[in-house]
Amino acid sequence: MAANIAQISVYIKFEGQRKIKNLEEIVAVIRNAAGEPEGTEAISVNALRREGGGAREDISITVTGDNYDIIEKASDELVRRIREIEGVERVSGGLERGKKEIRLRIDGKKAAASGVDIGMIGTALRGAISGTKATSIKAGDEDIDVIVKTDSSQIKNMNDILSCTIPNFAGRNVPIRPFVNTEEGYSYTVLNHKDLKKSLTITGGIDRTKASVAKVNGTIAGIAQELGAEFSGVEFVAGGEFKEMMESFVDLGMAFLAALFLIYIITASLFNSFRQPVIIMAAIPFGFMGVMLTLFFHGEPVSFGVFMGFVALSGVVVNNSILLNDFTNRLIIQGKKKKRGGY
Repeated sequence: MAANIAQISVYIKFEGQRKIKNLEEIVAVIRNAAGEPEGTEAISVNALRREGGGAREDISITVTGDNYDIIEKASDELVRRIREIEGVERVSGGLERGKKEIRLRIDGKKAAASGVDIGMIGTALRGAISGTKATSIKAGDEDIDVIVKTDSSQIKNMNDILSCTIPNFAGRNVPIRPFVNTEEGYSYTVLNHKDLKKSLTITGGIDRTKASVAKVNGTIAGIAQELGAEFSGVEFVAGGEFKEMMESFVDLGMAFLAALFLIYIITASLFNSFRQPVIIMAAIPFGFMGVMLTLFFHGEPVSFGVFMGFVALSGVVVNNSILLNDFTNRLIIQGKKKKRGGY
């Protein structure tokens, strides 16, 4: 971790030993207590869940591409538009800046005209600022490097560095100032890659009382599609809790289809018919319609919990349908017997 970044880990007591039971409430209390201390650029408070190996953000979008400048512009625009969505909070992302630095840009043509090259300039500056290893001496079992460098009292600012001279190919000392340009900037703390491409990750939280994870991430997906057309070569990949939820939906959907197939096989063997299992399973869509109408009237979105409830409801619906179908079969059999008795 970089010297300008600090991380504090807080281990909470077991649920029965603490006053606040809900983990999200604890995070909110810590976040409010932390505030925004003077001199800090950003503070992030997240809950680390043991089973997940890390914090699962409600919003997690990875922006990938070949150029960091374009990626940063795309991510900044995405962050701006995400912050406008109702219920979204704590949105952060982009390149993490490190310490301030001064970059030296060397004019190769001017340097060559003075009889020096970039390697010579770099070696001279490194020796003046950090020192150059001249040799090593052995003291017992330990090797000690001998570093030769300019007296630190002679280099106090950038002007002193630019006043340095280096020997050119002809052996004459020439100043480096004429062919060196300076610019201020920031180093990057971390440069991430995903699938061999440069990447940035945007994260955020969602106030569940104002919006749902699925609804917000659906809106973000639409925004990402628009920005993908605007910024050529940039891709947006969803992650975090929304990605896990979608993967769970797929897994549960496959399991549900397998369950329907098994229900058909079992009921076909019980009723000795290929047609009656279809009649029994025809009740499932009506259960689905009831779930959708309930969600619609209550203004609730489809979630993983809702889907789990629908799967459980399908089992109840099938059981009742089997009983109704069996009762109908019995009435048909009894009717046939009465009809035969009448003749």
